[in-house]
Amino acid sequence: MKMHYDKIADAMYIRLRDGKIKGTVKVNDRLMVDVDAKGNTIGVELLEADSFWRRDYYKNTMQSSKMLVRRGGGNLLGLALTTQIGGAFARVYFSC
Repeated sequence: MKMHYDKIADAMYIRLRDGKIKGTVKVNDRLMVDVDAKGNTIGVELLEADSFWRRDYYKNTMQSSKMLVRRGGGNLLGLALTTQIGGAFARVYFSC
């Protein structure tokens, strides 16, 4: 798995496997899934990605964040993004 974050576009691309991209499935306005000719997930693009890794606005630093990618049979089942701010956790889950 490879991840790339474009700070200017505030977009993150997560490449889950090698392969030729045949098409893109729009899950919602902020999440797109690239698939191969068989429908297997190749990668995931998150727009407005910074909102998933919320910042401590007083210190302007990331405190903690993690991402969980759920796959089954070569396909993306879901994507969970968890961020810690102080003692509180925020989680966003996308089901595909």
